[in-house]
Amino acid sequence: MTNGKMITSNTHGDYFFQAEFNHEFQMTILGKEYYGSFQTGHGYYHNDYSLPTNDVSVYDDDGVLEKLDRSCGDYDDFLENSGLQISESEFLKIYEELVTLRDDAQLIVKELVAEDEAELEADTNVYIIVTPMDTDENGEIRQCGEQYSEKFEDHYEAEAAADAEREGGNLARICTKEEAYEIK
Repeated sequence: MTNGKMITSNTHGDYFFQAEFNHEFQMTILGKEYYGSFQTGHGYYHNDYSLPTNDVSVYDDDGVLEKLDRSCGDYDDFLENSGLQISESEFLKIYEELVTLRDDAQLIVKELVAEDEAELEADTNVYIIVTPMDTDENGEIRQCGEQYSEKFEDHYEAEAAADAEREGGNLARICTKEEAYEIK
């Protein structure tokens, strides 16, 4: 199981988002070490923060690689907007390596999404969603924790667990596997 989370959307369709994807890398260009990471979730479909993309973005401690990446390979733009001075040949070598590493990281994300989709397709379990509830000092019932899902091998076990949760004061119901994957 990967860190994929099912995202449902009426505008973009359902998809797996690779939450917490962080692919660290190191490269040496002309004897100088560069360290960074590629991460997902920093771009959004339709500028909607509830729809993070699986596109990888580069991050590094000193910001050199980020600035270089934002230049899209334009050396003059990099010099103008970064305030950094490196040779054009060094710039092009770093950029070329960065593009190669980005492609590799994006391929890893694509493979993780394919794993999640295959797992969902093959999943025959039955799930319940539980919403923890509590009574406050005024006697009002309120949610007291994050929703979570539980997995069972058959419908009977799932229904018995949901009944036990409801008897304990929580909200619980059988749900689709897609709903369970959405809140994992």
